[in-house]
Amino acid sequence: MTAFQRYLYCKTSEGVTTNQDRELIEMLQGEMRAGFTMLASAIGQTNAKLDQTNVKLDHAIDEFHEFRSEVNTKLSGISALLI
Repeated sequence: MTAFQRYLYCKTSEGVTTNQDRELIEMLQGEMRAGFTMLASAIGQTNAKLDQTNVKLDHAIDEFHEFRSEVNTKLSGISALLI
């Protein structure tokens, strides 16, 4: 039974004591901390993947600019021969 399920069970049961509430709150806090830790880890992994994607994108953009420059140079040469 998770802490949240236990919390709901105790809240619906009679005679919930302050000590039980404190224990349940501590359990919920622990579960929340664990959840936020997992979330932070996932965000860190996503950021790393985005960084890798950005590097690949920058490389692809550089290759495109180089290709475009080569095509323009060749087209200029062909135009010069035709004129």
